Amino acid sequence: MVDEFQRSLQKVLVHEGGFSNHPKDPGCATMKGVTQRVYDEYRRSVGAQTWSVKNISSIELQAIYRQKYWNEIKGDRLAAGVS
Repeated sequence: MVDEFQRSLQKVLVHEGGFSNHPKDPGCATMKGVTQRVYDEYRRSVGAQTWSVKNISSIELQAIYRQKYWNEIKGDRLAAGVS
């Protein structure tokens, strides 16, 4: 069975798409909903060099979504389907 985090992430990623760097977007460069700033913070926190968010791996993407979003809303405590 897929856990709620994975199920929810898949639903979010349907809407987040790929890479975007529109000049009028205050988030600047973004890949699958993760901004360059957030990606840089994550890479520094694990002792890695920063690089373009275009290069984000699936493992990094999942770690960022879990740490920065899922855990913040206490997603594991939400009822299935609400998350």
